[in-house]
Amino acid sequence: MGKAEDLAENGGVETDRPPLKITSFLILLFAGLGICFSADYNIESILKLSEILDIGKEFISLSAVALGTSLPELFVSMAAAKKDKLEIAFGNILGSNVLNVFVVMGIPGMLSAITVPSVILSHGLILMAIATLALVFVLVFRKLYKALGVGLLCLYGYFIYVCVSQNMIG
Repeated sequence: MGKAEDLAENGGVETDRPPLKITSFLILLFAGLGICFSADYNIESILKLSEILDIGKEFISLSAVALGTSLPELFVSMAAAKKDKLEIAFGNILGSNVLNVFVVMGIPGMLSAITVPSVILSHGLILMAIATLALVFVLVFRKLYKALGVGLLCLYGYFIYVCVSQNMIG
């Protein structure tokens, strides 16, 4: 197809997009398969670590697994904040949380019953409510203050402390 035909097809607007290649779809397919297989390895590793270190599976999931899955979001949000693009950071946060609540809980919930540890009910829900209020505060004032960031990190530290004190370790 020539340039004149491309322009006619796009309503006279020239596009700078490169054409899609089959290799892009193959890479996406293999990456998806890699994630599926690594998820099984991740579960087996959590179970083994829990057994070897005599640590509760819940604690490993609430700390190491949560941190590992959140690191990409953390770095995207940090990069957006450095460029003063908080709307990207908040879109990332909200999108991730909505996806986690509806899809990541919904699909496994369809496959089997999910038991919620008591520490999540007693402390997790309260801390999530506080985090939601902090998010509303940031959205209303359109600014994330350092003190609020430090406070949120302290709340996460408190949550880990509560998990430890609830005998999720040992």
